[in-house]
Amino acid sequence: MKLTGQLGVLLVALFLCSVFVLMLCLTFWLDAACTNEQRRVIMKATGGVGCFEFWFNRYQSLIGNLLTAGVAGAALIWAARQFGMSYRQNAVSAAQVLRSRAGEISAERDLVDGAIKIVSAISDFPNTYGGVPAALTADRGTINAYARRLSTAFNELNAVDQRDRDGQLAETRRKLLLAMNSASLQLKNAFEVSDALQRASEPLQQEYREILNSTWAEIRLVSHDCTVASNFLFNGLFHEAEATWRQVRKFERIAIGET
Repeated sequence: MKLTGQLGVLLVALFLCSVFVLMLCLTFWLDAACTNEQRRVIMKATGGVGCFEFWFNRYQSLIGNLLTAGVAGAALIWAARQFGMSYRQNAVSAAQVLRSRAGEISAERDLVDGAIKIVSAISDFPNTYGGVPAALTADRGTINAYARRLSTAFNELNAVDQRDRDGQLAETRRKLLLAMNSASLQLKNAFEVSDALQRASEPLQQEYREILNSTWAEIRLVSHDCTVASNFLFNGLFHEAEATWRQVRKFERIAIGET
């Protein structure tokens, strides 16, 4: 901005100097032109006007057009400069908005990555204890913690979906939310069956074990659905983040005047 202002002052100074030199040249030229006897007769016939007035009256239309063109050119330069400033200011604003969006994408990717890990841990949890009933009996606290983390991840991702209901990844995100909600419900059912198993008499325990194993099989299927949806969403967010950062860099170059 400072350099542009100095350039403007320099151009104005050059213009004034050019006008001064032109006036000097015209003075010498007009004096020589007015000494011509034929022109002196014409000047006398037009009312005895002076040399400068004679030539001014003769070329006043041209002079007026030149002045008009000069004013129009100055106005055009000013308008172009104002447009350039506005364009750069808009680029700064756009870059800030896109930076904010890139931050949101990064946060959502972290949520999706966390959801994948939670669902996978829930699905594999019984393998540590040799079966679902034994796992729920031996380490109920760990699976409860997984359930709470899954619920928190669902709520956070659902809040993102509420803000971005019409985004290009909204449909994929809702598939993941549906799978996560289904996993939570199946996990709740597994807890209820496990509690019933511990209270049941010996003849009924085998039946509850079969129900519990079946419920956990559903959890594994839902876990697979969660993983597939999460991977699609994660990859989509990755590509959106790359495109967003390209736009940020583009607007930053505009803002500093590189393009």
